[in-house]
Amino acid sequence: MQLGSLPSRPLSLDELRELEDSHRFRAVVPVGVFDLADSDRRLVAAVVFVTDSRVAAVGYDQATDGNGGDAAVQPAGPPGAWTVVNEGEAGDKAATEERVRALEGALRDWADGQPWAEDPSNLVEAL
Repeated sequence: MQLGSLPSRPLSLDELRELEDSHRFRAVVPVGVFDLADSDRRLVAAVVFVTDSRVAAVGYDQATDGNGGDAAVQPAGPPGAWTVVNEGEAGDKAATEERVRALEGALRDWADGQPWAEDPSNLVEAL
């Protein structure tokens, strides 16, 4: 899955809904949604995207720069980038739903290693 059109920060829940309404996807399933303190804004750091042919688990990796580098040693630009955690082919409705559930679990396991999993306020730094 190409991630170049995603911003180099977590998505807002409103942005995720816009993606779903764009009809580019059969489904957009938020897996990691966080409420920001003192705000009505919600951030999404993990998503499963379903197209006609693919199902992709995508997560916001706060530790990289999007070019495969370590954000801690990069001189410029906001830290973090979206990464494909796992993906596979979409099938009929039942097979796709099963794959989405499996990828949700894989995405949650992957997210355990992210700074925002323990403290969602880390996501604010990426905005």
